[in-house]
Amino acid sequence: MRELEDNNKRWWIRTFADEILLLESEINALNWRRSFLDRGRLLDLCESYISALGTLSRFVEKVQFSSEGLSRFASFLDDYCTGSEFLSLCAAVSKTRESFASLKYCLILDKDSIGVKNYEQEADLSMKVQILFRKFQQGKSEGYRKQISEDPCSETAESEILEALSKDFPEAFSNLDCFCKRYSEFIDPLLLEFSEEVQFPISWLDLTDNLRENGLGFCYPSLGCQPHSIQAMGFFDIALALKPKTRIVTNNLLLTDPERIMVITGPNQGGKTTFARAFGQIHYLASLGICIPGSQASLVIADHVLTHFGREEDISELCGNLQDDLVRLHDLLEKATSRSIIIISEIFASTTLDDAQDLGLKMMEAIIRCGAHAAIVTFLDKIATCSDSVASMMSTVAADQPEKRTFKIVRKPPDGIDYAISLAKRHGLDYQQIRRRLGL
Repeated sequence: MRELEDNNKRWWIRTFADEILLLESEINALNWRRSFLDRGRLLDLCESYISALGTLSRFVEKVQFSSEGLSRFASFLDDYCTGSEFLSLCAAVSKTRESFASLKYCLILDKDSIGVKNYEQEADLSMKVQILFRKFQQGKSEGYRKQISEDPCSETAESEILEALSKDFPEAFSNLDCFCKRYSEFIDPLLLEFSEEVQFPISWLDLTDNLRENGLGFCYPSLGCQPHSIQAMGFFDIALALKPKTRIVTNNLLLTDPERIMVITGPNQGGKTTFARAFGQIHYLASLGICIPGSQASLVIADHVLTHFGREEDISELCGNLQDDLVRLHDLLEKATSRSIIIISEIFASTTLDDAQDLGLKMMEAIIRCGAHAAIVTFLDKIATCSDSVASMMSTVAADQPEKRTFKIVRKPPDGIDYAISLAKRHGLDYQQIRRRLGL
């Protein structure tokens, strides 16, 4: 990933991979067993394959790869391009092409049909036309050619011409037939696999380039199985960052031993769930070996990223939200290990406060027991101080405008303030505003 951040290397690798995938797609669309035209196209595609390998091979000779993956690919490419199988392919293409290059024939064009006949030293009229019009040439003319998306051809006419020529020149067409039978699948499977697999890191780096242009940072985290701390500086939610015209607020987090769980409280719409979601994202992305959103990070190598987000009640399931929460939470905890990352947001909201607190504390005990790292978004202040394994964090508001969210999540014990009043006031729905409208 770091090496592909070099735009020059990325461009060459991308160009090669895209061409290989395009060739594979075009090969699969051919029916060379039934069509002379498709046999000729297969020969053309094979030439394009040889050209693509030659171009990339010359580039690879000029650069020095430092990563193990690309170094091994460069070594494989060198061995493949100098190997007997590839050289035999090149020789077969050259021999087949030469057998057609020497053919000469005449096209017979009339009102309703196209025919062919043997060449009998007839004059080349195209040369005569060029000589005739040469005297009218006055300096460099302006080009009026238009690029079209496909090669102009009439498959019916071309197929009829080739069918007729195959009878006049059986040896050349026999060579083409033998070539197609032997090299109908000429793309090396490892080169095809590489071209498919490299699309993901290239696409990810393209995406990060766009976000970097907007001032957002990415980094490669240090990873450990059980680190003494988890730290992420300036991280953010990728899904939110990809939304157009969205202002992104970055956040920091730090969990030091014995802390394993963040409990995030605070006002609604203050960025709590976004923060927890981003916490899961950076661990998942890090497990793929790619750069993550943030300026610096030290993370755990997670075996699972397990999530439980509150959802609307589904009457077709014949169970209430509380039962759904408990069933899903039970399944999550069954899978969790000490290396898991757990994200839980706003559950137990469908029951009473006392019951929600009791269930929340039991949930915390289970998570602490399994030793997983977790981010818990909740309205239950009590669980934020239930253990020394828990770090309390809060979404914050502007000091002079309680209704204004900063979207900053900071280390802070829950303050117990009811932010619903400020939200109601912002929408003209607090007690005094309603009384005034009613004239009371």
